[in-house]
Amino acid sequence: AQKADQDAMALESYQRLTSIEPDNGRWWLGLGIQQERTSDLKGAKESYTKALTMVGLSSQSQNFIRKRLIVLNNLEQGDK
Repeated sequence: AQKADQDAMALESYQRLTSIEPDNGRWWLGLGIQQERTSDLKGAKESYTKALTMVGLSSQSQNFIRKRLIVLNNLEQGDK
């Protein structure tokens, strides 16, 4: 769904996956990406942060998350 630009379906899928396997960092990363795509920046930050504390993420994914968190924090600072 994510690759086919079906954001609502992908968001719902990742929400389900994180409830079924809450310790899987890949699901939290996917949820964060989908939340960011739907402009839920606060939710994305929470999901990305949670993903960093979970298992199953490559160092490349961890670096991606850290960069996204910097971008989201900068956007948040711009809103203030």
